[in-house]
Amino acid sequence: MKIYAWKLKDIILVANMALVFGAIGLFTVHFHIFFSTLLAPTGLAPLSVSVLYGIWIMPAMLAPYIMQKPGTATITEILAAVVQAMLGSVYGPRVIVTGLLQGLGAEGVFAAFRYKQFNLKTMCMGAAVSAIVSFPWTYWSLGYGNLALWLRIVLLAVRIASGVLFAGVLGKLIGDSLAKTGLLKSYPLGKTDE
Repeated sequence: MKIYAWKLKDIILVANMALVFGAIGLFTVHFHIFFSTLLAPTGLAPLSVSVLYGIWIMPAMLAPYIMQKPGTATITEILAAVVQAMLGSVYGPRVIVTGLLQGLGAEGVFAAFRYKQFNLKTMCMGAAVSAIVSFPWTYWSLGYGNLALWLRIVLLAVRIASGVLFAGVLGKLIGDSLAKTGLLKSYPLGKTDE
């Protein structure tokens, strides 16, 4: 089936996005630690992960938005997580599990629309589902079970909002901006109706 066929340009795009977003992800981890330190006296330190969470989901949204092919969200997100771990993330290989879950969450939404609907609604839905699907892993790996129930609810709500804002809305804007430059003319996002 034509939609499943990946070309060399697809592999190069995914590899480049993984490298870029792996580095961005690592920077975001360092910023989260700084932000967490500032929030520590208030008891809201765990909120720093949720506020920035959408940044870590961006590769799972932007790459499939550009390529519009099955597997793109999951593969790009896992590779970005591998790059982040290799660059020295304090979370080590745990980020790879997180990346897998983030990618699968976004992939599920794109698959539900048969990889044919890539609009703001779908992007935001993919980001929200990605944030939700990965929450149980973060809940377990970061010990959220020890937090007050109200804070756990806030963490999930903020994580979803961050995903929608950064990965959904900003991801779509970045993709649209790149398409306008002509750089993506060989990808579905960059093709214009003739």
